[in-house]
Amino acid sequence: MQEYVAVTLFELSTDDEVLLEENFVLLKASNREDAKKRIEKYSKKLEGVYDSVAGKKVTNRFVKLIDINEVLYEDFENNIREIYSRHFEKS
Repeated sequence: MQEYVAVTLFELSTDDEVLLEENFVLLKASNREDAKKRIEKYSKKLEGVYDSVAGKKVTNRFVKLIDINEVLYEDFENNIREIYSRHFEKS
């Protein structure tokens, strides 16, 4: 099994506020497609409505899988381990 990092996006909403939450999730899978299926299934299980500590109803909705890649390095070097990198165009 290979380690993957998935970047997911959730929307958390109450009656008066909407927040977007980006998560970096580490998982193991046999290949990239398996990792994608696993993280989507996991993320959908996190959807639902719950009460916040402030007593508000919060709706948690999985928006999308932003990215998924193999972990860059398996070992720590000087107690540091780089696990994820992505590239995008400069605007």
